[in-house]
Amino acid sequence: MATICYGYFDSAMDKVLVMNCLLVSTGDEIEYRCVNAKLNRCVNATTCLPRPPKVARVQRGASANVFVDNAAYRKFLYTKFNTTPVDMESAAVALICLQQNTPFIAFRALSDLAGGGSSVSNEVDLFSSLAAQNSVDVLIQFVTLVI
Repeated sequence: MATICYGYFDSAMDKVLVMNCLLVSTGDEIEYRCVNAKLNRCVNATTCLPRPPKVARVQRGASANVFVDNAAYRKFLYTKFNTTPVDMESAAVALICLQQNTPFIAFRALSDLAGGGSSVSNEVDLFSSLAAQNSVDVLIQFVTLVI
């Protein structure tokens, strides 16, 4: 699982997102400011992710008004559109930002495997609070890099 961000900055701005780093113009010089947030791995003492989560920038994410809990559909989205994360909210924000000509970045933390996990239950019930906290931690560090 990872905390991901995608979106765009206006090319006229002096900050551009590159992977999990900002490329910042400071006059005559350019510097990288990177997000190195330590993400939480465990919900509690007994419920942990199998490996540490990481911050990643995706090239293409999908957003829709449905909750994806189907491995075949997730594979179709990846094969047909080369999308990796799927969420339910970012497209609405992206549309309004596009209409208003306003740059945006969506910070998302994956809380489940979109049908790729247990056939008994979806992981979102276990990991949504962990995903939310990790997303907030990355967002806070990102904002400190921008300021």
